[in-house]
Amino acid sequence: KIQNHILRHIYRKVFPKKQTEKDLQFYNITRKLDWIKPEHLEFKKLYANQLKFAEKSIKKMEKARSVYDKLDCIQNAYVTMNNTIKFISGKNEDAGQDELTPLFQYILIRAQPKCMNTNINYIKCLLSESELMGSRGFYVSQMESASSFILNINHNQLKMSKEEFDSKIKMSEKNDKESIDYLKRYAWLIINGKDKGPNEDYILNEDDVIKIGDRIYLVFKKNINNNDKNDSTNNISKVNENIGSIFA
Repeated sequence: KIQNHILRHIYRKVFPKKQTEKDLQFYNITRKLDWIKPEHLEFKKLYANQLKFAEKSIKKMEKARSVYDKLDCIQNAYVTMNNTIKFISGKNEDAGQDELTPLFQYILIRAQPKCMNTNINYIKCLLSESELMGSRGFYVSQMESASSFILNINHNQLKMSKEEFDSKIKMSEKNDKESIDYLKRYAWLIINGKDKGPNEDYILNEDDVIKIGDRIYLVFKKNINNNDKNDSTNNISKVNENIGSIFA
């Protein structure tokens, strides 16, 4: 308990404030793979419907400060996956790694951690050698293995043609760019009170981007995916729900 308390307090001093290149690489890949379905990783679709809590556990892990809090989140995700498989299959014994691994890969893709590599290194650096050899180390190694799989994923691993894989990646990149471009335009309108002139670019400084934040980005991405680009009234209504807290 004392160790956990200390780690929570030193978190801001030892955990990097910005994403590393490897963090950003992983995050961008998971965004490009947001179309992946259970059948691509060869597990039952029914499992995916029951894994929201596991996904939330990984997102919570990102915000946790102490190594042990982060490990508890990873463990909770594993317990959820194991219980899901046992419940749906009707078996009493625990699920094997061949069943758990694709679910964990799927959850990481869905959760889209922003600092995956930093979290892994943070945990590994602050755990003792004996802890790394035990059950705690198991969860770290599983996360490391799953993240490596995702970073190197290709069409063969997803049992699809290269043409289909490349097409889905390009479509995801296109949708992401449209989402960001749309966000930039609305951010410009919020900050400047008017649209840009014909010879201007939507240039936002770092402070502008921080003000807008991820929450508005998610609103716009959802709207664009639902073909709501022209529904400005609906967009403004949804965004304004978050404006107060963002600019506070």
